[in-house]
Amino acid sequence: IMVASYYSFGASRELSTVKEIRRNQQARREKIRGQTLDEYVLDTVGRQKKLFGVLYDVASACDRSKILKYEDLLNDFDLFSNQLLKFVSVSDVVIRRLYEISRPRQNEEFPPDRIVVQFQGFRDSLEEKTVEILNDKLAETLGLFGYDK
Repeated sequence: IMVASYYSFGASRELSTVKEIRRNQQARREKIRGQTLDEYVLDTVGRQKKLFGVLYDVASACDRSKILKYEDLLNDFDLFSNQLLKFVSVSDVVIRRLYEISRPRQNEEFPPDRIVVQFQGFRDSLEEKTVEILNDKLAETLGLFGYDK
């Protein structure tokens, strides 16, 4: 998430047409452009941890909740779609379309302004020491969602 936001907010995301929002987006973009990827993720890990904490608290407070995982969408679509269908009523056509558009593409070229971040691709993008620091800072939070380091 943090790697994707670095590229999205730092370069590819369109800016708002609302002046005040655009000004804030431009300031954020300039700050990001002044940082390396490693500096950015280390700078934002605390905020991301808090957001995951809120997500976990909300999901825990609901009698009927399920956090759907991106990697399940990619690696175990049947599990993902069955979990989704427990809470959302959608047609088979929609489920098939979701499957089709979520498949990783092997030989697709993207325009230069379009950044594509692969699941767990961050491991190749970040320095080993940065990944170690992130794992340490997020270990408890990752555990709440069933992830290992």
